[in-house]
Amino acid sequence: MFNISDKPFVFAGKKASFINAQITDVSIDEDTNKVFVDCVDDRGEFYREVFVLLPVGGGMNTWGNLPVEVDNQVVIFTPAEGEPMVIGSQFKPNDKDVISDQTVATDADSDVIEYSTSDYVVSNYNSEMTLAKLNGLILNTNQDARLQLNGDNSVFRISKGGATVDNPLNGQQFLDTLFTYLALLEAKVNANSTAIGVAAPYSSASASASAGANLTASGTAGSAGDIVLSTELASVAEADRQAALDIVSTATTAQAPLTTTSAQAKTQAEGNLNLNIKIP
Repeated sequence: MFNISDKPFVFAGKKASFINAQITDVSIDEDTNKVFVDCVDDRGEFYREVFVLLPVGGGMNTWGNLPVEVDNQVVIFTPAEGEPMVIGSQFKPNDKDVISDQTVATDADSDVIEYSTSDYVVSNYNSEMTLAKLNGLILNTNQDARLQLNGDNSVFRISKGGATVDNPLNGQQFLDTLFTYLALLEAKVNANSTAIGVAAPYSSASASASAGANLTASGTAGSAGDIVLSTELASVAEADRQAALDIVSTATTAQAPLTTTSAQAKTQAEGNLNLNIKIP
């Protein structure tokens, strides 16, 4: 299975050894919450309820867990006195691309796809964390990535050079581009409103004159006995009169200034920050 020697060696003045083994069962002690495994070594010898040594911690608030499952290949340390314990594994995937003599950093526009012998890698199924000498902290997963902040004042903070600004997903660049365009629309709206206000009196006067002329023509047609034409002209005159009123009303509404300018809206948008997230 492995090449590690299981011959006894002197440990603290007494004989001890490392043994290659494969897990056959995993159990948890209900009282201590400790993980135990049953194993079989290269020679076919069985070990029951071997304690799995935890990698870090030692207190209620600091602890770690080594993922163990049936068929995992592990190393058991058997002291000269006391019970054996699982201390780790020698197993690595037999893939020539997994470990390399990486000598250059990967650029910011590319994924890191290989590992150097100087990288610290933790992989559990489809989730992986790498602390890389040349490429920093890398998280890979085919599942969900969750950041769970449970404190009332918890903050997710990302900084560069000690500073943070609110710029998630290029948000500020998006705001700058959007409100530059909105400022152009605002200027056009204001210009159109002014033009409508200037033109309104002339348009209203023209519609009023047309209404007067049609009303006069309607009276003339009625006096001549042409009731149908008189009625039609009277209707046109009323439409012109209403158009004159609508022109004045529309111009009054159009000339009213915007309650919020694009610059004010941009300031408000930039102020709507998620205080729990800080991204450079």
